[in-house]
Amino acid sequence: MKRHWRVIVPALITAAILAFVLRGVDLAAMGGAFVRLPPWRLAAAMATVMAVNAAGALRWWFLIPGARFSRILLSYLGSRFFLLAPGGAIVSDASRLMLAAGDSGGYQAAASAVLVDKLTSAVPMLVYCIIGMALGGPRMPAPVWLVVAGMLALELLMLAAGMGGALGPVSRWLRFLARFRLGRVVLDQLDSLAGAFAALRGQPRRFACHVAAGFVNDVGLIAVTAIVGGALASHIGICGWMSVSTLASFAMFLPVTVAGVGLREGAFAATLGLMSVGAPVALAISLIISGLNIMGNLMGGALYLALRGRISAASSTEGGPVQPREDGNEHAD
Repeated sequence: MKRHWRVIVPALITAAILAFVLRGVDLAAMGGAFVRLPPWRLAAAMATVMAVNAAGALRWWFLIPGARFSRILLSYLGSRFFLLAPGGAIVSDASRLMLAAGDSGGYQAAASAVLVDKLTSAVPMLVYCIIGMALGGPRMPAPVWLVVAGMLALELLMLAAGMGGALGPVSRWLRFLARFRLGRVVLDQLDSLAGAFAALRGQPRRFACHVAAGFVNDVGLIAVTAIVGGALASHIGICGWMSVSTLASFAMFLPVTVAGVGLREGAFAATLGLMSVGAPVALAISLIISGLNIMGNLMGGALYLALRGRISAASSTEGGPVQPREDGNEHAD
């Protein structure tokens, strides 16, 4: 019964949020906004969504030295499919962990890579959000600025502590938390992060490439929003779309709806409303982007199912995952 509720509850929450967002909206005007989107923009946005998925796989690949990019790409596309499941990002991360365990040398290495990826993925988003709000986005109240700036400061502090080797001492200093269940979870996460960063400190160039790929990935997400939104709200510049896209992405971090549907629509309606965009147009933009992302995730899942056998056969013929040696070179198992 619990399994059924895990599916039913997110679906009900999604429906409730959509009903709340769509209340009083002129559906005819929203339908007219759909019609006004040129087909070439829709095709360009779809191609950009697939490019974003490739950039996300590249970012993930830099955290797993020695793994072949073709395998990482397929694993990443497969995990993106699970974003459509109830639980969204949590289920996707769990599937990515399982799919990558064989490529990274084991479960622990894959788990450490997932933790680092989650930590670093927010940095580009926060940076672009601040740039967008400062240079052309909606006029946000001071608490929003404080929250975004505080989150960025915390993320950068964690990255500096990790690459500087400070997470291990911090974990040892907090050992008194082990008497509590939640404290043990926090300490386990800190220990895993410390181990992951210890490995990355010997490969600073690879870590820098991982972070740079994250910035490229988020540029693609902003581009999708600008391509779609530019046709329906042409008075908004690129900085405006930068802030709208990143603020909507933050809203989708809450794993309470199916594929983030409802949360994105609410965020778009709220932020674009501050920029003189009516609710019908704002919701049309959001629903089109949601549809594109769902299509991208479905296509990624289909590619994974179609090609995983061929990639696995090729890898078994060529040898196991390529592992880095202490001297920095690589060898196949």
